[in-house]
Amino acid sequence: MPFACEAMLNKYGYPTTLRAIAIGLAVLTGPLLPLLKGRLPHSEYSTAGRTDWSFLKKSLFWVYYGALLLALLSISQVLGQLSFGYLSDHRLNLNLLITISTVISAIASLALWGLARSLDVLIIFSFIYGFFGAGYVAMWARMGSAVSNEPTAALATYSLFCVGKGVGNVVAGPISASLIRPITEIGSYGVMKYKAIILFTGACMLGSTVSVVAWYVRQKTWLRAP
Repeated sequence: MPFACEAMLNKYGYPTTLRAIAIGLAVLTGPLLPLLKGRLPHSEYSTAGRTDWSFLKKSLFWVYYGALLLALLSISQVLGQLSFGYLSDHRLNLNLLITISTVISAIASLALWGLARSLDVLIIFSFIYGFFGAGYVAMWARMGSAVSNEPTAALATYSLFCVGKGVGNVVAGPISASLIRPITEIGSYGVMKYKAIILFTGACMLGSTVSVVAWYVRQKTWLRAP
């Protein structure tokens, strides 16, 4: 898909490409909407009775409750992408934004996620990690223009970023499965079961930070060299 979009952008330009994508999504997904069926049975009564809150005592509810964290994570990701995309548009230094994104994401993972003992802390983690973590993706286009001023090269850079993300999505599952421990210790870091995943996530974020900062410092050193 990224390469197809690149070809269309080069041939037809942004307005035509975006309209074509919108029409394609409408044509491919629109006819499927009538086929969607409701999951709740039709009620035989016109008025609802008192709510039975006993479901709060069932463990299955709290298992499904994790979906709330994913929803909050998705909302914060949208806000983060909008914010970082706006700021990276020649309003703040790109390397500074990348450093902020990766550092705060790493701190959120290692501190909030790893040390979480309640749902409230996990909700805060979802907002912070989603906002700053997703902000990194929103700066891909700006990274491409920073690497090369040539338009096609910038688009190729963005396409390669998308390919890398796709590969990461594929290998993330096996890596996560191998890092999960078969034991659970309530009160320990990451309840022990997720300790390795948390440390791996934080280390990756910190590695990104170090690489960007090291490159920036090295460039400054070269510029000051006689």
